[in-house]
Amino acid sequence: MLDLPRLKRIRLMKRPIGQVFFGHSVLTPNYKHLPGIDIQLEGIDKIPDEPVIYAMNHTDRFNYFPFMYKMWKLQERYITVWVKGKYYENPIVGTFMELTSNLPTVSRGYIIAKDFALTIGRRPTEAEYETLRKLVNSAASPDQDPGSVDTSAIPSELFETKRDILGVDFDPRRQPYADGVNAVFDAMMRQFVELNERSFELGLDLLVFPQG
Repeated sequence: MLDLPRLKRIRLMKRPIGQVFFGHSVLTPNYKHLPGIDIQLEGIDKIPDEPVIYAMNHTDRFNYFPFMYKMWKLQERYITVWVKGKYYENPIVGTFMELTSNLPTVSRGYIIAKDFALTIGRRPTEAEYETLRKLVNSAASPDQDPGSVDTSAIPSELFETKRDILGVDFDPRRQPYADGVNAVFDAMMRQFVELNERSFELGLDLLVFPQG
């Protein structure tokens, strides 16, 4: 799963060995040797030498591999990609993401759903999730009152159990649940920002998906 300790152990590389291995072992045999595949990039001469941010006009479905492959082959540029936290639920996929220097995005929604499952023992229903999301968002907004959110249908254990929320201690005697979730989000987001800054220091390009 994705938690604060996992974010902290991510080590980006100037020449990501995972990308190089995947490029040679999987992408090259597919894109270079299989018939009917012709990848063309337009406007590559307009890309500056320094690290840049690419924004894809679609959602993340791993369909950026042809672009990454061509940039690697033509200009030996390496790209780190914003990927969804849910991918780290699978140990194999999560390890692949780390070895290929990808960056897992952080969201309150993921924290809410994952903590609920770990604490209650099941995934939240859609209604439970929407209530908790509204509660957490209200606590994060100075002009909203989390006390106005009806949480009577939410299991009380979620608000009363002292625990570790994705690597951050939570004590309900010291702070309400919503503040605890926001504290986790803030801690993970700080680490996420540091990783993005580190990627630029290493000369890596960044690929993001504005549509999710």
